[in-house]
Formats: sequence, C-alpha cells, structure tokens
Amino acid sequence: MASPIITGRVLDYHGNPIEHCQVGEVLTDKQGYFTIPEKRYHEFTFIGFEAPPVHIHLEVKKEGYEPDAIVMRNPFGGADPKGTVWEAHDIYLKEIDQKIALRDVLENAERQVVYTEDGQLMGFLCTDTGDIPSTLRVNDRWKMFDSIKEVVYYQQQRAYYVATKMLFDKGELCFLEYLDDQMTKDTTYYGRYEYLSDSIVQIEMNHPKISGKYHAEDFDKYFFSLKKSTND
Repeated sequence: MASPIITGRVLDYHGNPIEHCQVGEVLTDKQGYFTIPEKRYHEFTFIGFEAPPVHIHLEVKKEGYEPDAIVMRNPFGGADPKGTVWEAHDIYLKEIDQKIALRDVLENAERQVVYTEDGQLMGFLCTDTGDIPSTLRVNDRWKMFDSIKEVVYYQQQRAYYVATKMLFDKGELCFLEYLDDQMTKDTTYYGRYEYLSDSIVQIEMNHPKISGKYHAEDFDKYFFSLKKSTND
C-alpha cells in the first residue's frame, strides 16, 4: 500500500461545509466531504523483511482561506490490506484575516487544561485522540500540549500544573483538578467569567492561581492559550 483511502470533511469556522476545497488531488463536494482513492504497488521482497512505511502529506487549500495539510503515517502501513481507510475527520479552515471571537471556541466545550505559576492557561479539546484531525496545524498544538502533560505526570516538574477538565458554560466555569502528584485526590472549583472583548476574558473563582483578566495568545477550534494580564 502506497496510500490508503483517505476520507474526511472540510468546514469553515462557523461549521459550514466548504465546497470545491482542494485536498490533495481531489475536491470536496457540496457537503464538504472528500474521498482520496487508494494507491497500491507491487514489490518483491524477502521473508522476514519489515513492511515499508506509509507517509501522507496532502495540502488542504482554497482561495480565501488559510491553508493546512493532512499529515499521517504508519511505520509498517505498506502491509495494510486492500481497501484500508484512514479517517482525517473534520478539518476547519479559517478565512484569511477572519477575526474569531474567543467566545466562539470556549463556549460549552470541555477541555483538558494546564496552567503555570505566572498566569498562563492552555487547553485542548477533550476528545478521543483518534478523533483529532490529522493536520499540521492541529498536530503541532497537540504535540506541544501533550509533551507538557507528560513532563508534569512523569517527571513531576512543577513548571506547569494539570487540571483534568475545564468547562466554560454560559458564564459559569467548572474546573476539576488533581491535588497530588499521584492523582488520587481531586477537587472541583466553580466560578464565573465574562468576555470583555473578542480576545479578553475575565475569570473569577476561588482557585489560588487562576483568576483575573486573561488575553488570548492563540486559539482555534481545538486549542487555546491565555495569558494573565500583568496590570491586574
């Protein structure tokens, strides 16, 4: 197998399908769906040799939108049977110069969260890792976020602190956090929040390190990074 069947969908940041978006060598349909046909080849080898790897890199682009790319790999994928399907899931493209409000990505979306002593707060959408779209933009943020969690969990370095879940829901904030390194004790904090602008949120709750005015450093459908204002 040189490349499996690859399926997925392309949407804008409002959840509308993007028609005629180029994904590799195909275009999306009216509902934003695409299917890239399988590619296979014949190769003679010796018994005991490992199956060849499969690497996928497909541009996702349409005029007027910020481009992205599907990136997938399987170190032994060349041995996969005919008809193998890899799902790229929902891919979101942002219009060039489009201004997205923080409210649009935070509301009613449960996220894993890490935070720092100096007031940085980062979150990634709570979802099965198998449902995360395999694009450059999302993969880069997921790898960074996951590496921070590993440092906290396994090396027990306290540059970052882990909260298992955070939910922004119609002005009310719920925040579940472990209280010990062994992750045997947890507690839930509650509070409120208010959007002061498209990129600033005011958080008020009884957490010892998370409260005050935060401005968005980076955010999209899956990830956010907020920094506490130093003048608070």
